[in-house]
Amino acid sequence: MTISNRRMRQILRIIHIVAAAFMGTYLYSPWSDIAAFKAFVLWIVFPVGFVLTGIWMWQMPKISKFLKSNVGNQANVITE
Repeated sequence: MTISNRRMRQILRIIHIVAAAFMGTYLYSPWSDIAAFKAFVLWIVFPVGFVLTGIWMWQMPKISKFLKSNVGNQANVITE
């Protein structure tokens, strides 16, 4: 089962908004003094929530094309 581009974009937007909520909480609440929360935000939320989802939404057609071409190339290597 494949996910449509529309559904994938909705999922990525939700992840991006949740990451923004965590970043806002980190910046504007006293929770930023908690070491575990700080590590979670800096090492998981920021790279995954912002960077990866932002790049994925921005470059979705190119990434999809690249992934499809690699899957096709791997199938040719396996059958040869």
